Amino acid sequence: LGLLIFTLPLAICSEKWGYRNTVILGLFCREATRILLLFGEGVKVLMIAEVAYAAATVSETVFFAYVFLVVNENLFTLATISVYTSYHLGNIFGAVIGQIIFESSNNMNLLFYVSWTFVSLALCMFLFSSQDQKRNPQGNMMNTLLYSGWNSMVNEVSQFYTDKQTRLWSLWWIVGYSGFTIWVNHFQSLFYEMSPKTSFGYLEVLLEVFFAFGCMVPLLSSPYVMKKIFHNRYLREGNLEILNSSELVADISEYSSSYIPLRYENAGRLIAITSILFGGLCFMLITQNHMALAFSLIGLMAATFSMQSTYATAALAVQQNHARYSLLFGLNNTMALALAFFLQKCVAILQGQQYIYFVIVGLLNLILGVMLLVYALVGLKQ
Repeated sequence: LGLLIFTLPLAICSEKWGYRNTVILGLFCREATRILLLFGEGVKVLMIAEVAYAAATVSETVFFAYVFLVVNENLFTLATISVYTSYHLGNIFGAVIGQIIFESSNNMNLLFYVSWTFVSLALCMFLFSSQDQKRNPQGNMMNTLLYSGWNSMVNEVSQFYTDKQTRLWSLWWIVGYSGFTIWVNHFQSLFYEMSPKTSFGYLEVLLEVFFAFGCMVPLLSSPYVMKKIFHNRYLREGNLEILNSSELVADISEYSSSYIPLRYENAGRLIAITSILFGGLCFMLITQNHMALAFSLIGLMAATFSMQSTYATAALAVQQNHARYSLLFGLNNTMALALAFFLQKCVAILQGQQYIYFVIVGLLNLILGVMLLVYALVGLKQ
């Protein structure tokens, strides 16, 4: 609920205050969360920490949008892959460190001190990073609301979705991210039901590995990379030459800017088929009682969603002529979180069992996948 409340307001504020300043605010909220948990006492302090954490988490969306302000447009896809993969690699590193500390000392305070140290380092690095931007958002939703009124703001929002490509990718984002939110909120409970005594720390690490791999799929899955980078240039008569890192980066950049299919008519079928796959895996998951097989399904689903979100983020950024990335991402996230909240609330009111959540996610993705596949096969040819 906290994410739902903060997502759109923070996206709107980012256009008023600037993306960079909003990210800094989010990092200070992370600082506040650690300080309150370490030194605060009482329910009210915990409630404030929850609010600060929600604001900090939402600011990640602004950070992902900020990336598109500081890189050239032909590197949008490569930047998305790099940032998303780095995000999950950071989670892997943090989870391993946390699990080691917990197993060796069982000291939660030490965990929070270590976490606070990393957050402080991130804040310092971002404060002293380059402030050069390639472009600036051409619009300010807060000013529109304050000086032109509600109707003008609604009209401005509708302009985001006049482009067919934006509508299609946003459809996946809203429905797909909504299903993923429900999924990520409940799969751990499913694990605990299967095996209450299992230590899940390292399973979380493995899950983040799946997420990181999914982010790299758009780069690694193409024959272009294997053929051009590792065969045409670097393999000579079966001998591996010494890799020139600058040439390797140049080749990957060229691949990123010219080869990765970002328009829906190219990548749409892949997104549609993988949505159907994700839905089918949900139904397989609720029939499993074996922990290893269930986790394998969870890992495959994590990689699938990660790959889809990487494509969608880069594709939506490419379609944005006015560089209002944060607001578009915020709008889509808000609708997705609202849908997820509504569906979860319905299940809770009806006192549905745990597996019902996965049935809902499965149906959402199956319907979404069929709709997108039909459109990819038929709609874009008309």
